[in-house]
Amino acid sequence: MVMVGLARRQALHHDSIKRDSGLCRHGLTGMEPKHLILLAEDNPDEAFITDRAFRSAGVPATIRHCEDGQAVIDYLESAAADATNNPSSTSLWPRLLLLDLKMPRKNGLEVLRWVRQHEHFSLLVVLVLSSSAERQDVLDAYRLHANAYLVKPSSLSVMTEMARSIGTFWLDQARLATGLRHSV
Repeated sequence: MVMVGLARRQALHHDSIKRDSGLCRHGLTGMEPKHLILLAEDNPDEAFITDRAFRSAGVPATIRHCEDGQAVIDYLESAAADATNNPSSTSLWPRLLLLDLKMPRKNGLEVLRWVRQHEHFSLLVVLVLSSSAERQDVLDAYRLHANAYLVKPSSLSVMTEMARSIGTFWLDQARLATGLRHSV
């Protein structure tokens, strides 16, 4: 991924992503948020670049960043509990999960397996966003029913175009079953 100078990254990061409880953070992509994207990424530079790309692409979403696999599971369990207690609440429910594979505590494949086995999240759109282009990683992700496997681009401009494509297809055009939470 593209590296941004530490001082500049920290200043921009401070403006766009605010601390939240636990190991998840959230930020706005710059437009009125219509959707929630859960970003599972342990590298803060790559999380910043991903957030920046979605904002630059004009994707109307809130990006909630979780720093490891266990934080993703904790967040989703909290969202399920919130929806169970308040069925009309959608504030914590992600529209999609951008999932890195190589993370501490629980890796991306462990998270993907958990998501697909969880009654509330089995239909959640999961896009693997990894720096690995290894054949085995791609096969493992699809065997666990990832919706897509994307290799992280090496430039901000390509990442911005990828973010725009994700927003257009997965947030605007696709009719997703995750909005039909009958089991909650």
